[in-house]
Amino acid sequence: MPPTGLRGQEMFARKISLIQATACESVFHTGVNCSWGLWGHWWEQVEDLKSKLASQETELQLRYQDAEPLIAKIGFQAEKVSQEKAIADAEKQKVLDSNLCKLTASLEEAVAEQVQRQDDVNQTNKTIELTNRLVRRLEILIAVMEGLDPIVTLTDDAAIATWSNKEQPGDRMSTENATILTNCRHWPLTMDLQQRGIKWIKNKYGADLKVIHPGKKGFLKTIERALACRGTVLYMSETVDLVLDLLCGRHTVIKGKYMKTEDKEGEFNKNFCLILHTKLANPHYKLELRAQTTVINFAVIRDGLEDQLLAEVVSAERPDLEKCKSVLAKQQNRFKTELGQLEDDMLSSLSAAQGGFLDNSELVEKLKTTKSASAEIQHKECFAIPQSQAFNAVLHKAIKQAENAGNIQCHISNLKIILLRSKEIELLELDFVFQFGVEHAYKTPVDFLTTQSWSAIKAKNLSSL
Repeated sequence: MPPTGLRGQEMFARKISLIQATACESVFHTGVNCSWGLWGHWWEQVEDLKSKLASQETELQLRYQDAEPLIAKIGFQAEKVSQEKAIADAEKQKVLDSNLCKLTASLEEAVAEQVQRQDDVNQTNKTIELTNRLVRRLEILIAVMEGLDPIVTLTDDAAIATWSNKEQPGDRMSTENATILTNCRHWPLTMDLQQRGIKWIKNKYGADLKVIHPGKKGFLKTIERALACRGTVLYMSETVDLVLDLLCGRHTVIKGKYMKTEDKEGEFNKNFCLILHTKLANPHYKLELRAQTTVINFAVIRDGLEDQLLAEVVSAERPDLEKCKSVLAKQQNRFKTELGQLEDDMLSSLSAAQGGFLDNSELVEKLKTTKSASAEIQHKECFAIPQSQAFNAVLHKAIKQAENAGNIQCHISNLKIILLRSKEIELLELDFVFQFGVEHAYKTPVDFLTTQSWSAIKAKNLSSL
């Protein structure tokens, strides 16, 4: 079988030539040394070999001609594959370069942001340090007045009396809450677990107060009208709608004349007031909302409970005193309001008066009227003092006559019977109230429940086991 391929064919042709030359030389020498018969025999063999070689050479030439197109096609395919590989390598390199540029830009941006944050932290630390130094110096230089009361600065007895007439509790904390609500710059967020504050808020604003709930019909229209007409809106819910989120942020446009609500821009009146109300003791709101509002906790404290207990005891022992106290309280509040109004009128008249005061007969007459009214009110207030003392006497007498708490379970049972017979509480609610201990030893794992509330839940679960 002749060899295939260009190089193999060339080698085969060289071998044939060598064989022919060798054969001729061998024949020549043999002819010299041998006889003519032997020469003829070798000549025939050489001729046969030459014919075979010629036929093989012809066959090789034909195969070479057939192989030439295949070799050309293979070369073309190899060149095409090489070009495609070069294109693929170029595309891959381009993608790698693009990704490298993006990653480099991201890294540079991240490094710049990290450096900026570190600079901000360093600047903040310097500011805090400087502030602390200034505060330490000011603590020595600034004198603070002893007995300074913020309530006296922000409000007066007439305003407190007006609040009391509108069913605001008279304890110190309730007065502070009312003062904050009426003077706060940010809109108030009231946490009213016992619903003590909502009653006073509704009585204070009356018919001007617009109460809204999430999902209520005309919810957005009510807010838009109140924004334009300096209205007061009370929002009662445990969640904050997106519209109120924008309101609390006070996102105003066009020099503060318009406020964005959802996808609209409504006219904004600076006297508009929004009051957020929740029944939760510790609502789970966003941190931004607490920063944008004034948080007010209408919780019941010991003084408030003592006042309620006093009223209940006096109402049971001396109903006449309870009725008299109610009348006197309203009367005293009215007196304080009138005194405040008289003082305001007098100051207004004095500031508007011109020339000498004694020559102004109208002003002198008004001063006399104010003085007599003030004396009458003070006399009536002195009359109310014995009534208050009678209230306290009834309470102390009831405490002395009460049985010693020898058997607490018996007292609890009697209290349950009284509450159930008076239908002031349901049986399931009463069981829930008495099932958790006074000591709240269970720490709450969530920030929207107080320790007391979580202790009640734990006690309820333990009792059901």
